Amino acid sequence: MKLGPLLLSAKIAVPEGAEELDVHQIAYDSRRVKERSLFVAISGFHRDGHDFAADAVTRGAVAVVGERPIRKNDDGASGVGRHRGDGRAFGILDDG
Repeated sequence: MKLGPLLLSAKIAVPEGAEELDVHQIAYDSRRVKERSLFVAISGFHRDGHDFAADAVTRGAVAVVGERPIRKNDDGASGVGRHRGDGRAFGILDDG
């Protein structure tokens, strides 16, 4: 599936150039990310998914969506969109 329609279905703005990225999987645990995944960073009670964005990219994520901006770092991770912190966006993305 293409990233653009996926993000739009969750009411997440699609950054320029990201709409045609192919996504084969959606993951919220960086350890489960495979090649061409969309990593959804969620702040949890014990861990913050935003802290694992670089790991997700290293494992093959083509995009990261988070509750807050994810800054590009030395590992090349950069966020493409932001979702509400209530979990609804992940539910919509996961159903897509």
